[in-house]
Amino acid sequence: MRRLQVVAVLSVVAMLLTGARPGETQAPKQPYRIQSTAVAPVGVSALSGNTGVVEGTVLFSGSVPKRKPLRIETEEEVCLAKPHFDERLIVSARGEVRNVVVSLENPPPGSDPAALGSEFAVHQRNCTFVPHVVLVPVGVPLKVYNHDGILHNFHALGKRNRPFNLAQPKHRKVLQRKFRRPEIVPIKCDVHRWMKAYVVVVDHPFHAITDGEGHFRIEGLPPGRYGLHFWHETLGELEKQVTITAGQVTRIKVTYPAVTEPSY
Repeated sequence: MRRLQVVAVLSVVAMLLTGARPGETQAPKQPYRIQSTAVAPVGVSALSGNTGVVEGTVLFSGSVPKRKPLRIETEEEVCLAKPHFDERLIVSARGEVRNVVVSLENPPPGSDPAALGSEFAVHQRNCTFVPHVVLVPVGVPLKVYNHDGILHNFHALGKRNRPFNLAQPKHRKVLQRKFRRPEIVPIKCDVHRWMKAYVVVVDHPFHAITDGEGHFRIEGLPPGRYGLHFWHETLGELEKQVTITAGQVTRIKVTYPAVTEPSY
């Protein structure tokens, strides 16, 4: 009985400190730093009898914002080969949000980011960074391709990682760079001011980026209770607690409140 009382008291204290109730989605907070986990490597498997999966959808509660065309004023023969629209808030007709970074805040010990893969790249096509948000593990080269045959530059504005600015003229088809510390790094091209993107540097594999249907999936989680953190460049940050059961898929939905339209 005494042990149960101690557990109950600790649970109440934890709730008071975090200000959250089980399963509650918290309001955005700023800023966010990708959590560091210095641990020995262990691989991540998909759904098995010993692990579980969390997947879900990120939604937008307001009226679906209309994407505005961008004003292109430089090297139009290349940059205007395809239409350009503001990428900072992409919401489907059903209110599903693209390019939300979903991160596990308390990853299990021994999580190896190598489970995310070995090849990570950003492509510059028609004066656009593709993808707009990309994951890359610490210490793994990020390759940057120039498909346009014109001058670009890859300007990384890190805080925990040293900022750098690399010119990429038309003859330099690919360059690569490593990041040493976890964080979300803004990227831009100074030659074409509308070109912006984000590199999400991680040191464990339990991250995902929502697709065009607002969907994400994180696999290989041991049973237990975890915190999920949601980051979007315009909508800000949310948190949600989830419970993972071995051999099962936990499905959730998270909704961002409406915001005013961003502007350059």
